[in-house]
Amino acid sequence: MDIDTLREHVRQDRLRLTLHARREMAAARLCEAEVRESLLCGEMTATEPGQLGPKYRVQGGTFYTDRVVESVCALQFDEDADDTYLVLVTVFERKRKPSGRAK
Repeated sequence: MDIDTLREHVRQDRLRLTLHARREMAAARLCEAEVRESLLCGEMTATEPGQLGPKYRVQGGTFYTDRVVESVCALQFDEDADDTYLVLVTVFERKRKPSGRAK
């Protein structure tokens, strides 16, 4: 899967959040809109093997809250709908690195 396919799933509302992802979002005080924005504007940083297929790491920023969000997603097939959907496995906020500029 490439980043454009991932973004298309988000745009078409074919995104499902695991209970673990929802708990991580709550712990980090991230709302679903921030996560969606980071997926739509972010970049795929890695592909990893998973039990049910590849997992994809996406890192992206949010405009209004200026946060860096990292998500781990997987593409799964829905037999009932005869289509695929994107599963958000986990999500967390990445701390920004200091810029090194003097204040």
